[in-house]
Amino acid sequence: MPTGIANSHARLLDVDPALGAGLTGRALDVARGLVVAPVDALDRGPWRPTSPARPDQHLGFMLLEGFLFRRILVAGRESAELLGPGDLLRPWQPMRGWELDAAATWTVVEPCALATLDERLTGIIGRWPELVAAVVGRAVERSRVLAVRMGIAQMAGVELRMLALLWHLAARFGHRQGDRCVVPIRLTHQMLGALVRTQRPTASGALRRLAEQGLVARADDGWWALSGDPPDRLEALRQTVAA
Repeated sequence: MPTGIANSHARLLDVDPALGAGLTGRALDVARGLVVAPVDALDRGPWRPTSPARPDQHLGFMLLEGFLFRRILVAGRESAELLGPGDLLRPWQPMRGWELDAAATWTVVEPCALATLDERLTGIIGRWPELVAAVVGRAVERSRVLAVRMGIAQMAGVELRMLALLWHLAARFGHRQGDRCVVPIRLTHQMLGALVRTQRPTASGALRRLAEQGLVARADDGWWALSGDPPDRLEALRQTVAA
């Protein structure tokens, strides 16, 4: 478990200091002691979230550690997103107006620590506008990340899409290890295919070709590794794939 988590509870501003970046002095000290959330540990495998008794007073869940994979089927076509530390989710959130029949499933890719922002914590967070804005910011950030991934999924060429996706994940969640960047997520070929909007066999072929070029490798632990430095522009990425 991350720092700040003990006995199934977490001091959120210790675990995720960026949430309290707008607070200083006494306000920060008080908030650190009061903004304590219950935390559930989720093992790898399917996850079925439940709706709270008072969803109108519940901010949702915040992912403190680990990764969740959300898959949606719309008219038989698959779409997906990956959630990581700091992301906010409200699985019961309805769409406004008319909604397509979209079946969603959740998979725990890496063991998760999931904080519950229940009605009690909602009231506490509401004492500080800075914290309210920070929580709303997490929801907005998730929507912007999803927009970026939709843009990646529309790039021409599955190898380019796959490489762009992996560098995108590396920028958000990866770390340097020698001359390569490691993405510490056990994403299967099928999951990666869903994220770039292609079928698993096509995704496997793209990953094999990228591996042959020495651009991508899969470690024994199932994590993904990227060679070299992150590209600073799309054209550099295209040239890398075409080399």
